[in-house]
Amino acid sequence: MRIYTCPTVPDAVTFSPKPFLHSNRGRWALVGGVVAAALMVSSTLYGGFGAPVAGFGTSTAAPSPSPPATVTAQNLTELTEWSSPFKITFVVTDGAEVTSLLTNLHPYIVKGDSFDILAGGKGSTNPSLKNVDKWAKELRAAYPGLTIYVHVAGLTRYKEVAREIGGVIAGVTYDYEPHYEPEFTYNFQTTVTNFEKVASIASQYGVKSVGYPTGIPLLKAYLTKYDWNYATLAAIVDRLSIQTQLFCQKSPTDYARAVGVVLQQYASKGLGGAASFQITIGNRSTSLPHGVTANVADECAQELDGLGVHSLYLWWVEGSLSNVVKFLQDVKTAKAPASEVLQPAGHQDLVDRNSPQKDLPSQPSLLRESQPLVQPNGAVVRREHSQR
Repeated sequence: MRIYTCPTVPDAVTFSPKPFLHSNRGRWALVGGVVAAALMVSSTLYGGFGAPVAGFGTSTAAPSPSPPATVTAQNLTELTEWSSPFKITFVVTDGAEVTSLLTNLHPYIVKGDSFDILAGGKGSTNPSLKNVDKWAKELRAAYPGLTIYVHVAGLTRYKEVAREIGGVIAGVTYDYEPHYEPEFTYNFQTTVTNFEKVASIASQYGVKSVGYPTGIPLLKAYLTKYDWNYATLAAIVDRLSIQTQLFCQKSPTDYARAVGVVLQQYASKGLGGAASFQITIGNRSTSLPHGVTANVADECAQELDGLGVHSLYLWWVEGSLSNVVKFLQDVKTAKAPASEVLQPAGHQDLVDRNSPQKDLPSQPSLLRESQPLVQPNGAVVRREHSQR
């Protein structure tokens, strides 16, 4: 497994990236090595054990528990025993992914993880709120302590969904990117205004506001004139997840550079914590042209770990399930301490800044089709989005 050194962050802000043995990943590897040595001694003296011990960051994959045929809230706490520094938001785009989250991926979902259910992007295949409500209830029954969000595009849909979602959903994610958002623009002052509208709508209906902005301005020279500042957006909404998947696809080093820009912006404004950064697992055959394999995803995750960031937004599809499982085995192979094991209730997502979710009336309704998409220059664009 390849280990990267931390990239240099601009001099305006000084960071102290953790060396490998001082990071969570490094500590698990060190502990794994000590335990392995102890077991070898035990095997020599007593003739017992002798099997290799796989820890976080070792070359041998740790054995994963087999998921049950049916996952219920009763057996969840017993089976969810794996942990890592990373708290992952799993994107949910259809019922098949819900099934995978309840079965194949179940052993790797731990306290602090969350779900973001797609319910209002461009195109006729997006699910209605009736389906979203059904999937949210299934996830809540299996994972009663985790936070669930619903993901939409456009201010019109944002308001509609915020008004209609049920009590099991904590907040609404505002997707903000070119060719996907009716009101998207690179003009940052207008972007701030759009995020302020989102925060106002969310407050009006008693839900959490989640921003999901494009990450393209981070390292694109032709966009520097717009002077994007993600810390400014983070100060407006309750939670921020940034679309950095393009940079992970370019290289783990580019990914770290992009994340470093955001960390500098956060530090400059004195914001605690950090945004959640996206990694996409998949490829063009799975309609995810900015997706990567499990190995590359793991290298990008190592870059996050080296920067002290442990909040990750994971976009995936069923066609990339085997790579998703491998990635989770790589980053979630350490035994969870008692405090990390899922509890039936009372959990608040670690990267949220406001109070726990509120119960809301549940009145499912169908989402309307999106409005024509508009580029910053005002041109109307109609094309299928495929940049996840």
